[in-house]
Amino acid sequence: MTQEEKFRYQATIFLRRITEARRFFDKHKPSIGFVGEYYLRRSFHALMPQSYGVCQGFVTYNGELSRQCDIIIYVKGKDSIHKSYGELKIINSESVVTVIEVKSSITKETYQSTLKAFEQLYALRVTNCFLFVYGQLSQRKMRNWLYSYKYHNICTVQYIVSDSYLYDWSDMEWLPISVLTLESNKYFKLGRISADNGDWIGYTALNTKDSKNASISCLQEFFSDIVMLINDSTMSMDIEKFSIKDGIELFRI
Repeated sequence: MTQEEKFRYQATIFLRRITEARRFFDKHKPSIGFVGEYYLRRSFHALMPQSYGVCQGFVTYNGELSRQCDIIIYVKGKDSIHKSYGELKIINSESVVTVIEVKSSITKETYQSTLKAFEQLYALRVTNCFLFVYGQLSQRKMRNWLYSYKYHNICTVQYIVSDSYLYDWSDMEWLPISVLTLESNKYFKLGRISADNGDWIGYTALNTKDSKNASISCLQEFFSDIVMLINDSTMSMDIEKFSIKDGIELFRI
């Protein structure tokens, strides 16, 4: 089985399991989120080399503690785990490779709260964050919520504005590398965008031609990008796969 086939297989298995769970827990919505996180961690356990661990918990750096993280992928080592409380672990920041936040549904408030959590993780030396959303998240909403988000830069409060020259890429490395929204069949990936009005940093949208298996394709791409990051592979953008037209321009290069 090739690497691409492994990603697609895990995406297919995950969607089958979560569909079954949704039917079973139809009247108990909070359990669906719990089960989804569990199966996502199982998927990454299956895809990661044995030298990596997958858990839920917290990240610590210099005595500071992050908010609770849904999925932490870290390098196993003697000093990786600061404290362990069963399935909940506190991981030393130096060992953390990536953090994935999982949302059953999302609003402007929960979206911007997640951005704040990523910004705080960046202060703890964690730069590779991803967002997984089960529910609907349109490109328009994601754009508007990004543009209206307040963040702290030194001692001032700034805003993300699409046509602004105020932002350097180095100041915004806490933004999620990608955002998967499963029910919307959308996968947004952060990178360089070449548009008619110049080159930008922003999000492009996965162009899934096979609408029947769009969720599988988006989840496959999500798995692929995270595993490639873990393996320190080059995360090059396949222009054929992604749509600039449906993307979100953030700041000009």
